[in-house]
Amino acid sequence: MKFQNPFVDCLCACAVTPEFIEKCADAGVAAINKCICTDESMYQAIKEICNYREFIEKHSDIAMLVRRPEDIEEAYRQHKVGIMMGFQGTLPLEYDVRLADIYADAGVTIIQLTYNYRNLVGSGNMENNLVGLSEFGYEVIERLNKAGVLVDLSHACEQTQLEALKASKKPLMISHANCRALHNTSRNVSDEVLEAVRENNGLIGCCGFSAFIKPGMVANTLDEMIDHIDHMVEICGIDHVAIGGDLTEGRTEEEFLQYNYKPSVIPPWPWPYTIDFESTYKCRNLENALRKRGYTEEQIYQIFYGNFMRVFREVKA
Repeated sequence: MKFQNPFVDCLCACAVTPEFIEKCADAGVAAINKCICTDESMYQAIKEICNYREFIEKHSDIAMLVRRPEDIEEAYRQHKVGIMMGFQGTLPLEYDVRLADIYADAGVTIIQLTYNYRNLVGSGNMENNLVGLSEFGYEVIERLNKAGVLVDLSHACEQTQLEALKASKKPLMISHANCRALHNTSRNVSDEVLEAVRENNGLIGCCGFSAFIKPGMVANTLDEMIDHIDHMVEICGIDHVAIGGDLTEGRTEEEFLQYNYKPSVIPPWPWPYTIDFESTYKCRNLENALRKRGYTEEQIYQIFYGNFMRVFREVKA
């Protein structure tokens, strides 16, 4: 079944199984940015690349590896889900920017600069001493720009985000975050960052994780999620807003223990999510809620698909 608005999930943390991919394909999901690495070493990252390429090859009837925008279009035409391999951190670079070229050649299309804490590139949002980009960080952005890898600024602190948005010659993405003006948590972004995203001609993906939508560490409604979309549209414009669910269906608490989350930012397990948007394949509930809020079909198309594709094409140009 073809939908008027194909969907790209700018950050998918769900367990990728054949059953999950089939449900996504049936829901009109054109592509997902699948986080395959966070704080892993080069060796671990290469193993994960091999694992995902093997999965895609084994399930080529429903999945396709995405290297370029045309792959997403082709996946959707064939009723498949395009899988973009992404890193949520730059530790796999191991202080050698040349590895960016190797990962790009292997099919990695998106690399996030930092996770929650400081690394060799910059500072994450959970640090107490927040700093901007390191000299190595500037080198990484330049190399990723040249390699055609989309730079993701999620989880970075504000100073790192602002300096990266100014430094990059290509559009950048904050794949999964919400608005600090509506919920003041360190994982959300300020209006200054939203304005910088617009100036960079980049993108922010509204997140379905309840802890970034409202206080209280409890599940939120679709309307409460759309309040953040409304604010993003108001500050940085409709051309710069997308969806990055950050949903974790099929994952276990043990998989996340290593990341040392601060309880004030990330609630105890089980984590709460937007009601009726707890998994990527439930995107049509969000689409209908956007329609009820008054978004036009053209605007929904932009948020669901068009804006990401525009940024991806510019990064690959």
